[in-house]
Amino acid sequence: LHDTIREILFETETYKYIIYDHSTGEIADFIGIKIKDKKIQVTLIHVKRRVAKGYNSSVSELYEVCGQSVKSAIWLRSKKDLLKKIKARRKSGYCKFLKGDFLNLEKDLNGNFLLRGQIIAVQPSITSTLDFEEKTKNVIAAASSYLKNVGYINQFLVWGSALSAFSNAN
Repeated sequence: LHDTIREILFETETYKYIIYDHSTGEIADFIGIKIKDKKIQVTLIHVKRRVAKGYNSSVSELYEVCGQSVKSAIWLRSKKDLLKKIKARRKSGYCKFLKGDFLNLEKDLNGNFLLRGQIIAVQPSITSTLDFEEKTKNVIAAASSYLKNVGYINQFLVWGSALSAFSNAN
């Protein structure tokens, strides 16, 4: 699953930086950073593997990835906080740059850019082609509502099987 997300990031987006940070205490499994029109757009992607046998049947899997999404929003409230966390993760051997490098990212984050965030929760045990249980809808809605109202998150998406975008907090 991680290899697929990595391929998608390199093939479908124009990120200046792509960082892999998969371990305990992570910012997100993947961090993609674009710079455009005096804005730094940081995308945090949280990936959870599918354990459930059926689709849309495991609220706990969705709860876990949505919870990580909500908790990670703190790293997008300022460029200083994000840079500090990336430095700490690199120091402990994490935050591997797949595209770009730390020194240039540090310059960009210290530049005169407005920081905006996007968070993507990836859970292949869900699909938008089948009905959702009420509990599942509530988990997505709660995460979406919180992230939408935090003020510095532009978008929250949930990707399920076949990477169908289900929730968009615009």
